[in-house]
Amino acid sequence: MLTPPSFEQGSYNNRIPEGVRRKGIHKTRDRISALDDAHASIAPYAHQLRVILANPDDLLKFEAICKYAKCQPLPIHLRPVDTLEMRFFRKDFIDIVSHWIRAMDWKNAFQIEAYLRCGLLNTYDLIVSLQKPIADVIRDYNSEASDLLRLFAVALRTRSPKETAAACLARVRMEYPRIKPLRLGQGHILCHHVIITPSRILPGGPYTTQSNRVVRRYQNHDPRLVEHFVRVEFRDEVRLTYRWDGKVDGTLFLQRRIGGIFREGFELGGRPFEFLAYSSSSLREHAVWFVSPFDDPVEGFVNADRIRASLGDFSKLLRMPSKYAARIAQAFTATDPSVKVRRDQWEEQDDIGPHTDGVGTISPELADMIWEEKRQAAGDLRENRVKPSAYQFRFLGYKGVVVVDSRLRGIKMRLRESQRKFPVHNVDQAEFEIARSFDYPNPVHLNRSVALSLLHTHSFMTCFFRPAVMVLENLGVKKHAFMDLQEAAKQRIYLASDSLQLFAGLLKSHGLGNKFRLTFILEQLVKLGLDFKDHFHKDAIGSPFLGRLVRDSMNHSLREMKFKARIPVPHSYQLVGVADEGQAYVKEGVDPANIFTLHEKEIYGNFFVDRYLCCNLAHKLKSSMRARGGG
Repeated sequence: MLTPPSFEQGSYNNRIPEGVRRKGIHKTRDRISALDDAHASIAPYAHQLRVILANPDDLLKFEAICKYAKCQPLPIHLRPVDTLEMRFFRKDFIDIVSHWIRAMDWKNAFQIEAYLRCGLLNTYDLIVSLQKPIADVIRDYNSEASDLLRLFAVALRTRSPKETAAACLARVRMEYPRIKPLRLGQGHILCHHVIITPSRILPGGPYTTQSNRVVRRYQNHDPRLVEHFVRVEFRDEVRLTYRWDGKVDGTLFLQRRIGGIFREGFELGGRPFEFLAYSSSSLREHAVWFVSPFDDPVEGFVNADRIRASLGDFSKLLRMPSKYAARIAQAFTATDPSVKVRRDQWEEQDDIGPHTDGVGTISPELADMIWEEKRQAAGDLRENRVKPSAYQFRFLGYKGVVVVDSRLRGIKMRLRESQRKFPVHNVDQAEFEIARSFDYPNPVHLNRSVALSLLHTHSFMTCFFRPAVMVLENLGVKKHAFMDLQEAAKQRIYLASDSLQLFAGLLKSHGLGNKFRLTFILEQLVKLGLDFKDHFHKDAIGSPFLGRLVRDSMNHSLREMKFKARIPVPHSYQLVGVADEGQAYVKEGVDPANIFTLHEKEIYGNFFVDRYLCCNLAHKLKSSMRARGGG
């Protein structure tokens, strides 16, 4: 088996496990991580199962059950296979390996843990065959030893059955006599990743990851402290999101397996890790941050509690767990560092009604400094980009969007009261963190949410969001228009395997591989005269990895289209929406004739009126419009 099986247990006499409240009477089975305590100690390392049948007739019954369940592949008869009880993963062997790796640098211990937990090696290989060769690697490669051990893990996955583990390591050393350090972009770190499955803990990486405010703070104190932060994902055994049959109740599994990890943490490579926090976007992917306590040269002993307490004043949120966690998540948003703003260079201003919620302003000079800092960090990649006039940001306890206000002079930032999510005291200057710079438009998809306004009375209005495809259909757009878009999108997906150019277009239209700049890499390969096949003065660059990448991208795009209606709309663009502060300018003495602004009870745009969500196009109120100067 390439992946471990999923284990379920039925309730004896429909008896509900202690501490579990069923969500429905049809839920009769529970998801579990292991068969018993003995199996739980072995499952993290060896997931293959050997079933011994006492009666020869049971084998025929087992084959019949497999055919009825349509198992793939079906069981086949083989000659008798001799088995020996080796007990590779008994406790004393695991303890020997644990004692060995505790004495080495944690980055190296992490890779050795990966060999065991990912099923690449067993304890006999490590203790007998590889203990001295690995010690030689650590001695010879010094700080780059973990990089070579990671390459060894890659080689173990593709080695031939006749090649021993020691010979494989020797081959990797021959191929990589020296390891060139990876050059990281500004705001990025090499982060170790861990996948928590129902039965295993799978180490991976380190991978290039965009950092956040908290990690950068301790990285500036000591770059080695980054190793104490790990990215943890919760996945099923096939490394996809959790799924189970409708008759399976996942409450017991969530309480014991997932809840146990959050409450008690886990140990890896000799270090204990405890739950720290998450960002709002990563939570949708079931990814969180864990940290191992450490001694900081500036702050002393640091653990998860001290980090959370240092982020700001959350005393008013302690009785609101969801909002408390969301405010902490603000500090863990993946951002790029930028300029530092002093306390006398920013101020707080009142909101102009509800439509300025989350929108502040910055001066042109500050915007130029921010863009120059970001352009220098990216090198030539942003040389020809249009300088943006809006940024999505994080700053102390503030979040939201800022736009350029040409009336501000010097280095100035004005934030709204609605943008302050929690107070941060005794800070003289802080970094302006960029979550996104709006220097290019987003593509449009039919599942994109659209804001609708419903007028209940003459003074009360409700806003809600619905997918664009629903809104357009209710407005009278015929379904064949959507079907034509879907068929055109399917054609582009199926043709993506014909050339690198078409594949790059697929990645760009569906937003795939952006973190790795995959579209840019493919476009550079095209400029070098490379393609999937030899034709028209193009040289072939086919490889198994590239083939899997194309297939997985096509399958993902088709799946998103089928289940989420994520259908691209060609020649359409989505822009960021910000508040128009025309009324504020009028109050400050600017001539209203030079400003486009709406009077009371006026709305510019499409106005939908219906109490049953069936939106009808109403009238568009027209106003004379003059372009407002500035950013």
